[in-house]
Amino acid sequence: MSNNIITTINEKQYQINKTTGEATELMTVTLPIGSKWQTPKQQAAVKQWKEYQEAKKLKQQYISTVKSRLGNFYFILTDNVFLDVSPQTATRLIMLCTYLNYSNQFMRTNKTPMAKSDIQTILKLSKTAVNKFWNEVRDKYIIDRNNGLYINNNANIFRNKIPKNNQYLQYQKIYINTVRALYKVTHPQKHKQLGYIFKLLPYINLEYNIFCTDAFEQELNQIKPLSMADFCKLINCDIGQASRLQKDLKSLTFDYQGNQERLLSYVDDGNNTPHSKKIFVNPHIIYNGSDYKRVEILGIFYNTDNKSTRHFANS
Repeated sequence: MSNNIITTINEKQYQINKTTGEATELMTVTLPIGSKWQTPKQQAAVKQWKEYQEAKKLKQQYISTVKSRLGNFYFILTDNVFLDVSPQTATRLIMLCTYLNYSNQFMRTNKTPMAKSDIQTILKLSKTAVNKFWNEVRDKYIIDRNNGLYINNNANIFRNKIPKNNQYLQYQKIYINTVRALYKVTHPQKHKQLGYIFKLLPYINLEYNIFCTDAFEQELNQIKPLSMADFCKLINCDIGQASRLQKDLKSLTFDYQGNQERLLSYVDDGNNTPHSKKIFVNPHIIYNGSDYKRVEILGIFYNTDNKSTRHFANS
């Protein structure tokens, strides 16, 4: 039985809810033959569907833009990443993984599988350095099979989609072309400094690419950044060496679309001390957030002295 009654007041019809007493004026609308009539609930559903489709379209446009700007990538699980290898080995493994195909096999070319003997040429290292690298990654990260080299599934590095059982874990995207560009111009003696960045992937905020205590925090004003002093503690570097380390890391640059960019950008509150400096990572190398342009604006990574460091009050 209906909970509503219809009554006429001053030549206008109203629908009255008998329980609440709420009155709703009724209107008569003449529709052309063949027209479809929708209830308010149906109209709200259609509006919601249109909004969903628009959001989906914008997301697809963003993904397309990112792919055209940043190129292809692979995923890496950042939880406890590279704890069992040296920083320089982490750098070299990150580089070698840019040669993974969608079956997670290392490929020298699109059609030619990579062999162990190809590693020295690809990584541009001495035979001694390659042997040290191989001894650290063998079986733990890279498996040598009869038909070539494969990434170990337990390494949690994927060129293809992240497995569904792992999709809610902390992953970063490593961009292939820019990693190769960075590696190409980084002297092997600096692979150790570069490796510090990769070993600290768990501390890079997924949205804003700033080193912090909570990588999942999405509200910028709620992020607790790590300072250069904190960075030193994490890699067991004496804080007295902070300035030297900062200089070494600042020298890590690469070519991006014809421009020289830095891997890191330092932001401070004007005090210019290891405790005041915060660190952003260039999203052209590492990024898995929703808008890399925000990181570009916050960090400024152009390789010029007057643009590589910014000062923010209360940062």
